[in-house]
Amino acid sequence: MLERFNEMDYEGRPDMERKNNWLTELSEDSNYWVDDFLHESNIPSVIVFEYDELKHLSKAGNVYGVLLQMKDLFETIIKGPIIMSWGVIEEECDKESDSYQELIYLLLKKEMAMGDWKRVAEKIVESSEGLCVPNELRTVLKKTNALFSKDIGDKDNIVHWRNREIGHGALKFESSSDYQAEVKDALELLVDYFAGRSKTSPTESYESLMFVQNDIDLTGTRCISSNGEITLRVDDRSYSMEPIISFSDEIAHFFESYIAHKGNTRYLDYLTGKETCLNENYFSTLFHNRPSEGWWRRCR
Repeated sequence: MLERFNEMDYEGRPDMERKNNWLTELSEDSNYWVDDFLHESNIPSVIVFEYDELKHLSKAGNVYGVLLQMKDLFETIIKGPIIMSWGVIEEECDKESDSYQELIYLLLKKEMAMGDWKRVAEKIVESSEGLCVPNELRTVLKKTNALFSKDIGDKDNIVHWRNREIGHGALKFESSSDYQAEVKDALELLVDYFAGRSKTSPTESYESLMFVQNDIDLTGTRCISSNGEITLRVDDRSYSMEPIISFSDEIAHFFESYIAHKGNTRYLDYLTGKETCLNENYFSTLFHNRPSEGWWRRCR
């Protein structure tokens, strides 16, 4: 879909570029951007990559592209620390515990949408001790949950905004004043989240949490290579991320969803934005060994 908006032909619409000047001008306002800060930060590079793409689309005045990219960026912001936590949990947690079983139920019971990732993040924070999640990851997730409770536009939190503007219903005109207000709201939230006060920003906590590949920290502008397993480093500990991050055809695939009726796992390549389905026995085994839905409800 994003490619379609990038290639949209505005010929015959002489007013379109003029109406989108607000977005191009916004891309040049340093009050709304922290890309230079992120390039030198310890924020995971998959998040920084999505942020840079957001600015690129803003410079181009691509309103619909920006809306879709904001959705992708927010999803990556919450998926990143969840995937990190999952890697630790797989090695450290008692897999017979209720906390672990509930988490696996949430991750594998259905194809994941933004609201589902938010519920998983909340569950990890709530059960962080039982799940053996390090304090640094708990802090990142707690501050990310706080970000997702903030309003964009007309008193909609990020999940509700995504569902209203992108997931359901018709798109407004590109020149809509609502879009202008919503984009500004989102950019201000991101500035505060990445570079704001320690109360709202997880950036300090990310200093001891890093994806690593070939002894290179995948932070800032350091891109994922086409070879070499990705691990997670938490302080001095190293954790395998297989098969949550799986390499196939020299591409790093990040877990997106388990598709129960097909027995496949959907993965995402963040460098290209392409999804692929792989047969990953580990998740199939977890799914078929999970407790029943009735058990999970009784535990709540």
